[in-house]
Amino acid sequence: LGTRPRLAVEVRAEGVVAARAEDAAALMTAVARADLTAGAVVPGLRGGNVRDRAGVSGAIRRVLDSVGAGERSRDVTLVVPDAAVRVLLLDFDQLPSKMAEALPVVRFRLKKLLPFDADDAVVSYQVMSNGKDGVRVVAVAMPREVLAEYECVVTEAGYLPGAVLPSTLAALAGLDEAEVPALVVNAGPGAVTTAIVRAGILLLHRSVDMSGDRGGSEM
Repeated sequence: LGTRPRLAVEVRAEGVVAARAEDAAALMTAVARADLTAGAVVPGLRGGNVRDRAGVSGAIRRVLDSVGAGERSRDVTLVVPDAAVRVLLLDFDQLPSKMAEALPVVRFRLKKLLPFDADDAVVSYQVMSNGKDGVRVVAVAMPREVLAEYECVVTEAGYLPGAVLPSTLAALAGLDEAEVPALVVNAGPGAVTTAIVRAGILLLHRSVDMSGDRGGSEM
């Protein structure tokens, strides 16, 4: 978990799930789930993901109150659907070591790769490898309007989103850093994401939108 909040909630089209971990070993001690009505959340890269704000925020409040009893902090790790973000592996000949200098370089590369305006997106990245052959990073971009929808329902539930992660990347954090490659498949009603990880390094990430009208596929 590192410095991420120990309380976490994942918002999916079919429902919300909350969990609490006791420490950085990420050993869960409580889990709760609440279903959502059909159409309450429709993940995608355009506004209108959260179509029943009251219903979704109410479900978030119930599950977080259930697993977070006794917790003083209201900060949570928010896990959003893969269909609402773009995750890409990018290669650079070199990249500044300081994040403040590297982030504009990453954002510029994303301009021609994203199906939305990179200048109006929230962008983050993590270095996967850095050697004589260059620098490989995993970049995550999310339309600011879409992110605001998910953060809003958490805030309305009485909690604060202290960290935001896409669903599959959040799941990969729980894998052992084994040398043998691991294939992860994250399937939901409207999208399927596959990822390959070896020794803690992301080798492939691909999402396919199965809804037919809210985007395409990405790597």
